[in-house]
Amino acid sequence: MFTLSCYCQCVEPLPAIQVHDESTTDRHHEQEMISLLNRTIPVVPESGYDTLLLHSPARCLKGTRVTVLDSIMDWFRSPNSVPVYWVSGLAGIGKSTIARTIVERARREGKAVACFFFSRQYDTLSRGDKFIPSLSRSLADQSPGFRSAIAGILKADEGLPKKSLDTQFSDLFLRSLRGLQGVPPFFIVIDALDECDYQDARVLLHHFLTSCPQIAALRILITSRPEYHIISCL
Repeated sequence: MFTLSCYCQCVEPLPAIQVHDESTTDRHHEQEMISLLNRTIPVVPESGYDTLLLHSPARCLKGTRVTVLDSIMDWFRSPNSVPVYWVSGLAGIGKSTIARTIVERARREGKAVACFFFSRQYDTLSRGDKFIPSLSRSLADQSPGFRSAIAGILKADEGLPKKSLDTQFSDLFLRSLRGLQGVPPFFIVIDALDECDYQDARVLLHHFLTSCPQIAALRILITSRPEYHIISCL
């Protein structure tokens, strides 16, 4: 015969514990950052390589430009590479085609790639004022670390993307990069720099050549004609 007993002990009521859904909090924070980026950084979709614009560059045909393409990708992958790689040549030899093919290769490898294809035929693509915001937004969309860094900077000054090119580069782009640690290199592809405004091109080259060597997580590929205002800066 079994005896069933009930045992009850009186205890003090447990204190209330608030449990936060971390995934909900993270999603809310992410939405706030994206909303901030949408509000402050103008997107220039035409600056990418794959657009419906007239004369948008094609990719290299299979089996062509193999030596040049492999050389560029080897440079990008090497941790000891110099930060800037310049592809120079006269009009019509395929510099933009090489640039587009490199962007696609790097993205297939899962790299964070931002690009800007300058063009004299379009006002927004022949000046430098949209260049830094466009690159910054592209990297922010691909890298959570960069997105968090630039969002923190924009919270303090939402007007940065509309300031001078010097200020955009130093206070927005460079500060965001300096706040990152232990990230794979970002790949910046700048095509047809000679088709950018003369003064803007010199400002950009000055910053890339003097400031970016301090940033280990950055590789910059530039294509252009051998114009004097570009050669004199290199």
